[in-house]
Amino acid sequence: MRGSVTSVRNFRPADPPSEFRFEHDIPGTPWEDEMRGLNIHAAGAMTGLPIYVDLEKAEIVWAQFLETAKYRNNVLRAVAIMVNHLRFAIQVPGDPDSTRVLGDYKAYSSRALNRRFGMPSSEWTEKGSKRKFSDDAALAAAIYYVLYKQPKPLLVWSPETGRIK
Repeated sequence: MRGSVTSVRNFRPADPPSEFRFEHDIPGTPWEDEMRGLNIHAAGAMTGLPIYVDLEKAEIVWAQFLETAKYRNNVLRAVAIMVNHLRFAIQVPGDPDSTRVLGDYKAYSSRALNRRFGMPSSEWTEKGSKRKFSDDAALAAAIYYVLYKQPKPLLVWSPETGRIK
């Protein structure tokens, strides 16, 4: 396993001395080492079997993301869908609750998958990164991370590049 970009708020040996704790989930920063305890906790928190996505399902999710973005007046900036997770970056007008924004994309995608394949034995995880980007540079770094730094993506897309994979 390669580790994660989980919000681990502690110091790394190379971090400068500081009175606050660093958040290690910033795009482009090194991954955390694998955390066995986190893996065990995540497996124990699952209420159903894990769902794995194939290319057909990835294309349905991607198409639904495009439709949801248009319907919600969002700008979908990057999408990467892997077998067991996905990443995407969007721009939304105003300052809406990021939990609700993520929930909309999950809900509409679930409905699209359910129409095609029936109800799954499990659903999306409850949580997910809902990081708001402080400026254009942070957004650009996130887009780059989504497009080019994902392990074994099934599908990768942005409006600037089109479908890469």
